[in-house]
Amino acid sequence: MKAKHGERIVEFWKISHEQINDAWVNEAFRTTNIRWHKVNNDTLLVNAPWSVVPATIGDYLVLDEKQLKVVSNNDFHKDYKILN
Repeated sequence: MKAKHGERIVEFWKISHEQINDAWVNEAFRTTNIRWHKVNNDTLLVNAPWSVVPATIGDYLVLDEKQLKVVSNNDFHKDYKILN
């Protein structure tokens, strides 16, 4: 799905265990840029340039150009506008 953040158009996925229909999310799993935590299956691990960032179900994974970032549910609804 797409959203507007400031003047930028980004893609996003609300983190869940439901079937993923976004090709970029499936590709991120395939290339291990993101993966489910082995112990806590409700935590997603996102490879960032200098670390691994945890995210939980209900957070948002945002693709801004080629960079992945985690945005909390509250911040997403405050700072992003979903495009139809």
